[in-house]
Amino acid sequence: MLQEGRDADLKALPWQPGHEPPRSPEEVARLVREAEARKRARDREAYDRFGPERPGVRCREAGCQRGAVAHSTLCRPHHFENVVSRPCPFDD
Repeated sequence: MLQEGRDADLKALPWQPGHEPPRSPEEVARLVREAEARKRARDREAYDRFGPERPGVRCREAGCQRGAVAHSTLCRPHHFENVVSRPCPFDD
């Protein structure tokens, strides 16, 4: 209506102040699941971009026996944690 210049029609709508109606618990749960899935996909993409670990170069994290990724002294999970500043959800 606004694009068509129908201001009078737009103003005649039953406008009410306030926010949108509350969402149902089911819809909130669905939105949370979708957001978590998008976050996990972004995390996976970042994790995979680190590339393979070098078996001849050990991760510098104490007690870690994995190899470090290229251009780092850390394995993929520890490099992820260092870059993203939260625990890595992957261990492959």
